Amino acid sequence: MNRRKAMVGAAAAAVGSLWHHLPGAHSPARAIALEEHFVTPATMDIAKGNVTVELLHRLAELSQRRLAAMDEAHIEVQVLSLAAPGFQNLDAPVAIPQAIACNNYLRRQIIDRNPARFAGWAALPTADPEAAARELERSVKDLGLAGALINGRTQGLFLDHARFDPILAAAADLDVPIYLHPNVPTKAIVDEYYSGLGPVVGKILSLGGLGWHQETALHALRLILAGVFDKYPTLKLIVGHLGEGLPFYHGRIREQFDSKATHLRHSPDTYFTRNLWVTTSGFCDDAAFDLALRVFGDTRIMFSVDYPFSDATVMRGWFDAAQITAAARRRIAHANAASLLKLAI
Repeated sequence: MNRRKAMVGAAAAAVGSLWHHLPGAHSPARAIALEEHFVTPATMDIAKGNVTVELLHRLAELSQRRLAAMDEAHIEVQVLSLAAPGFQNLDAPVAIPQAIACNNYLRRQIIDRNPARFAGWAALPTADPEAAARELERSVKDLGLAGALINGRTQGLFLDHARFDPILAAAADLDVPIYLHPNVPTKAIVDEYYSGLGPVVGKILSLGGLGWHQETALHALRLILAGVFDKYPTLKLIVGHLGEGLPFYHGRIREQFDSKATHLRHSPDTYFTRNLWVTTSGFCDDAAFDLALRVFGDTRIMFSVDYPFSDATVMRGWFDAAQITAAARRRIAHANAASLLKLAI
């Protein structure tokens, strides 16, 4: 038994006991949140340019304030990920030792101190795909992390580029998901798409206003159209923000590519419900949720907050009010994530 299975198994009894003492413990919808961010003391400078001082403090705080927010929202476990841009914008000689140190810190200084409440995603030095694959394997087998979160492109390249095959192969072989998260746009993209609108409006448009959702949807669709999921049929990909707009374009994708993407083994939209999962991170939107349910079904949607960028209590209140069956609520809140990430909780 590897260390990951041993540690999550040992935490199971503690979590079960803990739940009965949490506020609202009577709720049948136990919750795991999958897109919840943090920084370490050594990585604060990486995120500093993209967040306010207050958000930086909340990213770094991993004890009383965070746990209180989780308790108030009846969230049992946060699966933690290094805040964007992670190590995707760093050259390999810098990224490799930082990623190793970050993943060690996540396991030993955060999860081990509170194993009933925290799990984690590995941060990878994607500029060196071979090193990233080795770090993913170490993080899963030795540190017990759930998989990897990758923030968009690396050095201008999407993950369907052949150079990243070692990472994708490792994730498939280890049977762990890759969480595809947005990244901040490059200067060239900002200049071409988001300039001339004023610094505040332009920046919002480039990020959560639309830009990074569109690029992440494009990224996921490229993986499908490039045949990545034919090459690695068991590869599992998670996208946040209720699918980054993909549910809206589902019919259009099918209409445009069914007769064109003949190199694929299946219709492009088939991969939506074979290799993709989505989370609710940051989206309290009934219409978008209903559409995601129609496209992905309730077995491939998972609750998430996007903490600290979104409010956990607001997200939980919205989710608890959603017009879905009790069985669907249980699957989305807890069971789907526990199964996909092999969390014994």
